[in-house]
Amino acid sequence: MTSDYYHFCKNKDNLDISVSSLKKKLLPAFVRPSDLDRETMVFPSVDRDLCIGCGRCYVSGSKCVGCHLCRLVCPVGAMGLAKRIKK
Repeated sequence: MTSDYYHFCKNKDNLDISVSSLKKKLLPAFVRPSDLDRETMVFPSVDRDLCIGCGRCYVSGSKCVGCHLCRLVCPVGAMGLAKRIKK
């Protein structure tokens, strides 16, 4: 996997980023699950001007759990973040 990543980076505009340099940059941004805020939740918001009505963001029974999967599957980026609220 490391060699595949290195090959990808070398072919991408001569971008030479090693896995070890990425670890040094990104590892401090990771948090332990015990450090996550479990008392609040950020619900998604919909930009109605961008929404094309494809239905990919629809969750069965309209039961939002704040996973933000809808943001990942939206083909036009119409899903955003609302403000953080208490559960």
